[in-house]
Amino acid sequence: MVQNKDTSSYLILVIALVVIIAIGIWTIFSSEPKEKDKRNFQNTEEKEQYLTGKRPSVSGKTSLEEGDKAPDFKLESIEGEFISLKDFKGRKFLLVFFNSGCGYCKVEIKDLVELYGEGKEIVAIAIWGDKKDNLIRFAEEFGISFPILIDENNQIAHKYFIKGTPTNFVVDKNSMIAQKHRGYAPKIELERIFKLVD
Repeated sequence: MVQNKDTSSYLILVIALVVIIAIGIWTIFSSEPKEKDKRNFQNTEEKEQYLTGKRPSVSGKTSLEEGDKAPDFKLESIEGEFISLKDFKGRKFLLVFFNSGCGYCKVEIKDLVELYGEGKEIVAIAIWGDKKDNLIRFAEEFGISFPILIDENNQIAHKYFIKGTPTNFVVDKNSMIAQKHRGYAPKIELERIFKLVD
């Protein structure tokens, strides 16, 4: 009886020891950096941007604010013409980032068509995979006559820190961000933010 008790105590001790060793080995291997983590990062923000796939901004900024210089762009329109920010120097205009599959964008586009008809300068930039053929059909369906530019690789969207569509910027005569509106804006709001800028 005593021998069985000693044997079972010994067996429990061996099992406990095996479990402790297994936990130790697992801890060592699970803390090994994954292939993706083996790069040398300057700081935790840079590492997080790399791991999440977000592009780091040169300036360290995460959004554009009123008073910031509007980032330059030069993109092809659905008519095949290249249009840049410089083309609007000395003129105030509304810069709209949208996607043709976005429901709120479709509602806002109708108001933008009216505003353009009333003499407001508007430029729309299609992002997130919108293709030229689809955008041509979209423009025909909604009667859009203002320029629609195609940001194929979302490079300009990244420069403007676009997180959702629609996003609207009023750019002043000096190519500065004068007003910003994220999300759907009804016509009355678009008129209001446009009027706030000389």
